[in-house]
Parts: sequence; C-alpha cells; structure tokens
Amino acid sequence: MLKTIFLLGFLVLLSISKLSSQSVVNATGSTLFAGNERLDYSIGEIAITTLSNPQNHLTQGVLQPFTILVGTNILFDKQFAFSAFPNPVASELIIETDYTGFQMLEIYDIGGKRLFHRPWDEKPIDFQMLSAGTYLVKLSDNSFSKSIKIINQ
Repeated sequence: MLKTIFLLGFLVLLSISKLSSQSVVNATGSTLFAGNERLDYSIGEIAITTLSNPQNHLTQGVLQPFTILVGTNILFDKQFAFSAFPNPVASELIIETDYTGFQMLEIYDIGGKRLFHRPWDEKPIDFQMLSAGTYLVKLSDNSFSKSIKIINQ
C-alpha cells in the first residue's frame, strides 16, 4: 500500500512539474552554448532536495566544486618577453619584460608569508636584505600576476 501511495505521489509531482516551467541556477558548473544548443553541467552532485509551497518549487543540491586551471603564464610567455636574472641571485635581481601593465612587486618566503611589497618601477630588486633561501617574486596588475621562484645565495 505504501509503495502504491509513493508511486501515485511521484506521478502527480511528475505531471505537475510538466505544467510549470523550471529554471536552475548552476552554482559550480557552467553552461556552454553552441548556436541554439545549450549544455548545463556540474561536477560531483552529492545531495539534492526539493522545497515546495503552493506557488514555488525549489530544487537545491550540494555540489562538489572543482577548479579549472588555465595556463595564464603560458599564454603570457607566448605574448610577452620576460626574464629574471641572475638566478640564483647574490645581490640584485633584474627583471626585464615588455609587458607594461604590472603595478605591484611582492616577495614571499617559501611558506607564503609576504615579506616585501612596493609599486613596480622596473628597478633592480635588492636581495641583500633577505637571508639565503628560496623566494617567490610576484608582479601583478589588477587582473593578472606573474610569479617566479628565485634562489637567494
């Protein structure tokens, strides 16, 4: 009897859902368009529930987020000249690039702690103030950053 009631309830919900239009907001996937075709996708949906009242039906779920890494440094390197020398550095690091958008220079230790920052002015960077070790030098603008690993002697 319980199976029959469940089945009838499911059929009623199915028929109601065909009468009203639905829209889904995809929070962790994406939508691809090709002409008139549309593909919505998400990765790793692990739980889903539907909340209803007489006027609205809301289906929500928990999705496993994912990240797509785009090789922006690879694209940057194809478009712009960039060199940092000498590496390992003994006193001053010289960075040469034809990209004119950099605004900020930052130096991080291997643990990710920011040790130094200043506006980017294309002048050599004094490494004598830092102890021997490995550092990350980051040049950035409002939407892009270029990071390089530098060894200080």
